[in-house]
Amino acid sequence: MEATLGVRTAERANDALSAAQVVVWAVKPQVLREAVLSALPYLGKPLHVSIAAGVVLKTSRSGRAHAVLLV
Repeated sequence: MEATLGVRTAERANDALSAAQVVVWAVKPQVLREAVLSALPYLGKPLHVSIAAGVVLKTSRSGRAHAVLLV
């Protein structure tokens, strides 16, 4: 995916997220909360796109305003 589409992928949250303009949450619905919470320390203010079925992303309780797109 990285070579074909020119996007970065990661299995775990890391410093690269701080520069992200868009974050795609492509995880199973039951692990989305844990994934988001682990990423919060690294996030700037990207657009969030979730493809986790039946899950709604909300503004984080940390006070950071994030634009959210639900798909």
